[in-house]
Amino acid sequence: EKRRVDAEEALRRAERAGATLPRAEFLRGELLLAAGQRERARATWERAFALEPGADDFRARIASGTLALE
Repeated sequence: EKRRVDAEEALRRAERAGATLPRAEFLRGELLLAAGQRERARATWERAFALEPGADDFRARIASGTLALE
């Protein structure tokens, strides 16, 4: 639980600083999925994939594909 709180705080700080980093969005998607917010997680991952050509995350890609098949 402590690691999740730390991750959420780091994402809030990055957002306040105006940073939009693919890796941060992949993490945000993972946290959303863990919270049961499947559609928001999928949308977040799609946004992250589009942020930067070649930006990718294996776990996010697999999870996004699994959600698409459901």
